[in-house]
Amino acid sequence: LDCNGLRPEGDYLPDEGIDALTGKVNVFARAKPEDKLEIVKSLQRQGLVCAMTGDGVNDAPALKKANIGIAVEGSTDAARAAADIVLTEPGLSVIIDAIITARCIFARVRNYVIYRIACTLQLVLFFFLACLIFRPRNYYCWHDRDGAKISGSVFSSCNYDLALDEDDGICHDYDESSCKYPYYYPSAEYSFSLPVLGIVIIAILNDGCMLTIARDHVIPAETPQQWDLNQLRIVACVLGAVPLFSSLLLLYLGLSSADGLYPWYAVLFGKKVPNDYQNDADDRYYLPYSELIMIMYLKISISDFLTLFAARTRGLFCSRRPSLPLFGAFLIATITATLIASLAYLPDKTYPMSPISSTACAFVWAYNFFFFLVQDSLKALLYKIFAARLNPDAGKPGVKSLDDTTVLTAAQKKARALIES
Repeated sequence: LDCNGLRPEGDYLPDEGIDALTGKVNVFARAKPEDKLEIVKSLQRQGLVCAMTGDGVNDAPALKKANIGIAVEGSTDAARAAADIVLTEPGLSVIIDAIITARCIFARVRNYVIYRIACTLQLVLFFFLACLIFRPRNYYCWHDRDGAKISGSVFSSCNYDLALDEDDGICHDYDESSCKYPYYYPSAEYSFSLPVLGIVIIAILNDGCMLTIARDHVIPAETPQQWDLNQLRIVACVLGAVPLFSSLLLLYLGLSSADGLYPWYAVLFGKKVPNDYQNDADDRYYLPYSELIMIMYLKISISDFLTLFAARTRGLFCSRRPSLPLFGAFLIATITATLIASLAYLPDKTYPMSPISSTACAFVWAYNFFFFLVQDSLKALLYKIFAARLNPDAGKPGVKSLDDTTVLTAAQKKARALIES
């Protein structure tokens, strides 16, 4: 269309008339600088994201107004100053590369934000709720004063000398290797927490995994992207809520496996009770408090690392393979955390951590992976709901899905090959 059609009588048509033309015309000829500006304004009024290329002074107003102004190679200083992107090589194919790269960066930043929010919610709310809900002193004996008793315990009093009819002076301190079962755990006097060293180790290993998000495999979106903060918050909260619930549940299971309580599930992660206090079925197990702290350290570490795999995809975690740096960082972090939990004794004046058995480590891994599958399934379901609301016809024959696991264009196939290589 000759741009005289935009101003048949000298003055420009009303906005509605220009919008009707720009909505159906693909090519405009003999465009003046003011015509280019009007076309850009018209496209933006229709809710479209408008890009504009130019090289001269007369293109500067339209370059400035466009959502994305692109100054081509050899353009004037005025065009470069007005543009958002300046091309330094001949041709327009580099624009495609720039768009694909930008959308990949956007996807990685979005994954990082979701992961960061989810992990922060899990950690902060876990320690807050653990302090608010649970009192370790209600499960573990931490002193031998008369009158103290644990509800449901086979021991009638925390004064073991009196409860067991022993001679005075027999040692029951857990920290002393020469002392006898059942034990006193001085740490149980305080609200539950991890020692500072444990939290620092989690943070360092977690940060190492986060850095590799910048090199993760992503698929560039077909359409221009923008922040949907409500969707982001909902997904991040769900990804944080599932491991938060599983952490609180495991903490309860551990606390209720204290000396004298002997629940059936203590066999999964506890230690066998000495023969003098064993029952006829030989199925009494208990969990020392310092080992409970270590179990929670390992649980929080692994669930944090697994959350990264849920945050990086819109479909199930297995729908897109991770990059080698990300997967390598995950292996290093989880193996390190597991070795610390199974071999290291971390002394602390208030919250000492003792190594746990290989059986307990395996249980924590299986427990984490089960809730990770729940977490990942809920996330995939959320994205399907969001996609259905945005595109009600999705899933019907011939209709493209809004899932990021689908490669929709040849340019995206080429980009994916380049990115993953």
